Amino acid sequence: MKKLLLITIVLLLQSFPSFSNDIKNKGLLCYEINNNDEIPLPLGFWFNEANKFEWWEIDFMDSDGDGDTFEFLLKAQSLSSSIEYFSDHTLILRWGDKSLSSNILTINRYNLSMNWFTKFQCTLYKDKKNFIIELDILANKLKKQYIEKLKKRKF
Repeated sequence: MKKLLLITIVLLLQSFPSFSNDIKNKGLLCYEINNNDEIPLPLGFWFNEANKFEWWEIDFMDSDGDGDTFEFLLKAQSLSSSIEYFSDHTLILRWGDKSLSSNILTINRYNLSMNWFTKFQCTLYKDKKNFIIELDILANKLKKQYIEKLKKRKF
């Protein structure tokens, strides 16, 4: 009887769905909390595979050489990234050299807060087209804010 009960419990537990892959085809746009700078610098993440993600950030150094320093570019492609499910409420994102602690982000799956040197708050996007459109809108908004900030300089 105990074996039958144990087998029944095991079968029931295995029949429940796994929720580890529910971030596939979703994105996060994250802003630093308590940023003293007048212009918040967002980070974007798109989860395109079960254990891979893309990292988007503003191209201040003009790495692509097109003259636009307020566009979002991929910082880390899916090939160099990985996602670990630390628990049901925490994701760990890694990219590049996995041994470097600076290459690790943690995201709370319930309140969408993120830790990476400081705290961030994120917004969820369920469609990549809207995510990319929002990145473009945000880049233009940040560019306008920066131009206005430069006008206030004394010299």
